[in-house]
Amino acid sequence: MRFVSRSFENQVLLITLKECAVSNLKMKYHGNLLFVADSVYTKHENEIFGLRVFGREFFDAYLKVFDTVTICARVQQVDQRPKDLPRTDSERIRFVGLPNVHGIRWLLGCDTRIRSSISTAAEKADALVSRVPSTTGFIAYHAAKKLRKPFLAEVVGDPLDSISNYGKGPAFQALGWIYYLRFKRFMKQQKLASYVSRRILGVRYPAADDALVEEYSSVRLSADRLLQSKAYDAPPKTLQVLCLLSFLGYKRHIDLIHAAEILHRAGISFHLHMAGDGPEKSFIVQRCQELGISDATTFYGYVADAQELNEIIDRCNVVVVPSAQEGLPRSMLEGMSRGLAATGSEVGGIPDLARETEVFSLGDVDHLAKILKRFAGSAKELSAASEHAINTARQYTAPILEPRRTRMYQALANQAGCNDAII
Repeated sequence: MRFVSRSFENQVLLITLKECAVSNLKMKYHGNLLFVADSVYTKHENEIFGLRVFGREFFDAYLKVFDTVTICARVQQVDQRPKDLPRTDSERIRFVGLPNVHGIRWLLGCDTRIRSSISTAAEKADALVSRVPSTTGFIAYHAAKKLRKPFLAEVVGDPLDSISNYGKGPAFQALGWIYYLRFKRFMKQQKLASYVSRRILGVRYPAADDALVEEYSSVRLSADRLLQSKAYDAPPKTLQVLCLLSFLGYKRHIDLIHAAEILHRAGISFHLHMAGDGPEKSFIVQRCQELGISDATTFYGYVADAQELNEIIDRCNVVVVPSAQEGLPRSMLEGMSRGLAATGSEVGGIPDLARETEVFSLGDVDHLAKILKRFAGSAKELSAASEHAINTARQYTAPILEPRRTRMYQALANQAGCNDAII
């Protein structure tokens, strides 16, 4: 690696890589990274806002290696400045807006404006990264390949689970398998890849045989967020149950409220805490009314404030993720980091987090109800699950994951030739 020297008090400092490591100095790579995503950002005048998990701090890891990050994603224009969304753009975080297209045209990536915008942005970038599977990720990879620029695929989900379980009927099943085969071929071409769960996604969608592969989640957990595990002297009088998921069909809130209805009929005291928003919310609210559990359910909507979210989490005993598709669920880790017991379906990276005894088959509401009943009636079970939660969450804190991310981004920068570092 070649380094650029800098004069300091008339002395020229020539620093070798070994000396950098010994002195613990941070290397800074030049270059512009193009971050391509399927997510939708919000624009008010000249300001860009993202969801709670995609604020400026999300891009800090990329900016440790690259000078600038250009986000290429869909954008929706609003007239009023959002109060509950974090600001994303900055002097070092730029933005290329894509048309806010949805439906089949987005899924198939057949909008020529999208392809043209990504291709133009790729020409100005030194390297590209995308969270996949995604429509924009597939387009970005082909643009990078054409331009002979390095590309990093960050695998965060499973198209087979997400599409085949999104709706009912053979059409969704067939489409799920089509995308499964497409994504499998796509990943086999990747020379740089990261997985939120190598045990699940890395096996199902392996990268090229000679690929550089790393495992890290997109969760940014600071070590000081972790609490002590909860030691229960007695079972809770009312089991407080958290579900921190967007109201989308494949998140399967319906399974949780059906399991809650079983608890209701059994005379077990509980309260559901639903934080999130989305198109399925009104249906779930109505279904809670029909099942007679509205008085035992609180809907908070989308919670952007971290302190407010922590207060909601800290009221609860257990976090539930009943989804039909997940990579490594942030919501489960956020609950576990505060000492909550965790239970979820067997999909994606959920079995990496929850204990085997708290993992249930997708849609098995009877099994989920049994797990919740066990927690409701046993201080010992809740205490043991809380201890497991803290120990597991500790493995996903920044001191452990950040070095993995940095190693991968440095490899991406090296392939781009952005390896003239100024100390």
